[in-house]
Amino acid sequence: RVSGELSKANQTYPNATNQDEVVKSLKRVLGRIAFKMISQDMIGSKIDLHRIGAFDDSIQSIGIGTGLLVPVGQRGATFYHQLIQEYFAAAALAEGHVFRSLSSLSRSEKWLETLVIYYDLARPQDRTRFRFLRLLRQRNGLTLQPTLPPWTIPVFLVWFIAVGFFGANLLMDWIFT
Repeated sequence: RVSGELSKANQTYPNATNQDEVVKSLKRVLGRIAFKMISQDMIGSKIDLHRIGAFDDSIQSIGIGTGLLVPVGQRGATFYHQLIQEYFAAAALAEGHVFRSLSSLSRSEKWLETLVIYYDLARPQDRTRFRFLRLLRQRNGLTLQPTLPPWTIPVFLVWFIAVGFFGANLLMDWIFT
């Protein structure tokens, strides 16, 4: 199915010398659109993609034909799944089709999955990798639940048994008196 759509794409883009150029073009355009959609809090939204990003009908038909996009209405389409949208946004970031700093993106929850995919795609230098991991650690540190000290479970068990014992004794006294 995919190779058939790429063959059609070669006919649509006669200047493309091979399927790799068509795939790169599709990846670049869908990446920019996906990035823009996430920037505008439109993750998984069904919209007219012509409105948010400038591309022709052939890109949309290739996206729909390959299953990356799902048609919505007459001119609308959406990414088949949120993960596909996040992948294209991460690819656009990794390949330099969009420019944002990792630190600014890591401050927002909506970019977490995109940044994880970006890390897998970009394979940044060691310094960048450690900086990225540090940013994620800092970000996740705010959302982690505090751990309980080790003595809390035994104290709770003793309290539970004591309340149960005294409660049962009070109940027995009340019934039999």
